[in-house]
Amino acid sequence: MEREMIFQAHESWQVKNEFITVFDSPEVHRYNIIELGINVPIFITELVFRDDENDIKFRNTYLVSDFETALSLSSDESVLDHSISILLPRYEDDGKEFTAGTINEVYDAVMDNNKIAKRVYVLATGKRYVKDYNIESDLIELELIYRKPHM
Repeated sequence: MEREMIFQAHESWQVKNEFITVFDSPEVHRYNIIELGINVPIFITELVFRDDENDIKFRNTYLVSDFETALSLSSDESVLDHSISILLPRYEDDGKEFTAGTINEVYDAVMDNNKIAKRVYVLATGKRYVKDYNIESDLIELELIYRKPHM
């Protein structure tokens, strides 16, 4: 399910400092503050690129609202390496704290009792996250759809 308008920004929050924005294209807008419009997991995608002209590597970090978008960003042929992390809102964590972690694996699965599809995220810490569901033993037919590259 695609989510839209997850990030909101007020015009007064826009960075107007020409020293910072001098190289930005007219389509780019920078903000000091971004408000999360809805309280959902956020995927943090870090991409490593190479600038062949200057022979340097650089990183860009993107906040996206769904795993598919994060994955599509990382699949661009100009990306040398990538990491996808997830930031879970407090209500999604048993400890009532924000949880963040690098995603090592992602599985598609179905629940044994009613065949509802679920996605299982396995974090580098070993923690597993299944959206809106806490009893992973009811999940069957796990299919690996993503494994973090080891570069």
